[in-house]
Amino acid sequence: MPYPIETIAKIAARHGLAGELRRLPDTGMCNDAWQIGETHVLRVPHKAEWERESFVEALAVPAARLAGVCTPALVALGDERDLTPLAYTLYERALGVPLGTLDLQPMDCPGLWAELARQMLLMHRGVLDIPGADGVIGNPFVHPARENLKKARAQKLLEPGEIEEIAAWIDALEASPGAPPGKVFLHRDLHPWNLLVDPGTCTLEAIIDWGDAAFGDLALEFSSLPLGVIPLTLAEYRSDGGEVDGEIVPRILLHWLGLALWELRLGDPNVFRRHWWCWPVGGWAQAKRELAFWPSDLAFPRP
Repeated sequence: MPYPIETIAKIAARHGLAGELRRLPDTGMCNDAWQIGETHVLRVPHKAEWERESFVEALAVPAARLAGVCTPALVALGDERDLTPLAYTLYERALGVPLGTLDLQPMDCPGLWAELARQMLLMHRGVLDIPGADGVIGNPFVHPARENLKKARAQKLLEPGEIEEIAAWIDALEASPGAPPGKVFLHRDLHPWNLLVDPGTCTLEAIIDWGDAAFGDLALEFSSLPLGVIPLTLAEYRSDGGEVDGEIVPRILLHWLGLALWELRLGDPNVFRRHWWCWPVGGWAQAKRELAFWPSDLAFPRP
């Protein structure tokens, strides 16, 4: 349930803010988001289990901005818990709309993915340590591909032949010898609803929602993207000087499969525009077609 507007008004007054209060339609899974006037956005967690993300963001956002990443400034972490039972975050408002709300196809915006790769490189190179992060920013959450395949099977979301094929792909990808060579600072949730863009030009305006930020495998950073744009983003990352190990592609695909199967199980097409999901509109058959057109230099094991 959204927080009452009277509560939001009290929070705005506490921080000396005035203007119309408007609940944002693209609130997301974890937070109730409100625009305050034209200048600020307030985010309050829906449930206690998501409150930790407020504290993660309070550390991650200033570090990312210091590294030059285009993300809105954090104005306050409200952990008094007198107006709301959970700690909230208050941000300067960024321009743009969530990419995932636009009626575009992922490859309609090639310049966007190139810029995203540059932003990723800024955070990966520029944030090597965050003071006070111990016990707050930890290892990244991973969507296990095999576990989500079993659950999708139990929910009868896939045909038997598709289940067998995907299981064989997971076997092949898991057999790849490449362990991550080290950890980098990750946003960890670069899906199209966390990328604010100019709706007219599809240029990147800001990266938002740092609640899943962590230090972990670089492959995870690419796994939230639609399958067809991963090669472009990875190529731009490399061309800008990003260091990528030779076994990153199998790990990207394994993490992508885990997230895609999770979306298939839990995603709501009435809330999120379906063609922006990791799991393609055309299902596993479309995923295989897209993988067939990946450049030959992106080697990965196949069943």
